Amino acid sequence: MRQEIFNGCSIILQSLTALSAATFAIWQIKINERLKKLEDYVALSAIPNVTSQGNYEVRFHNVGKINLYLHKYEIGTVTFNYTKPRLLPAKTEGMFFSLPILNYTVGQETEFKLYLTDEFGLKYLSTGGLIINPIQTIMQNQQTQVVPAVTPPTMVTVPGGIRAWSYKTVKFKWEV
Repeated sequence: MRQEIFNGCSIILQSLTALSAATFAIWQIKINERLKKLEDYVALSAIPNVTSQGNYEVRFHNVGKINLYLHKYEIGTVTFNYTKPRLLPAKTEGMFFSLPILNYTVGQETEFKLYLTDEFGLKYLSTGGLIINPIQTIMQNQQTQVVPAVTPPTMVTVPGGIRAWSYKTVKFKWEV
């Protein structure tokens, strides 16, 4: 009789142990999947820049954990498709990809879109914005000595600094 009770308790304990091990394994798989998703995140940083020639550009730095490939970009009304995608390497300090800002209106926000793929062929869309700050300057009219004329100075708005930012990078099925 004692042997039967012991065998019954042993079977119950073994079943509970197997159920606990299965539950632990399921949770461990879920945790590993979540860690893999966090490890392979995709993100871009937009850094404004004024070149030594005074031209405006935005530098894109891959701050994610996976290499990206740029296939197409849109900045305002300018669109460009690459015949071969450009690499934006991950985990590299000082590596960036520069895109010139050609058609812009001073003081008006311009949006950009980058069409990307990763190493596994997944497609992403990165969006952001930029603005070229206006600066108002006073320009004096030149006066000749032959006909002295008093004319009021004119106000001219010229481009100042540039600001740029990224909104987000999301999985997106796009076609080029």
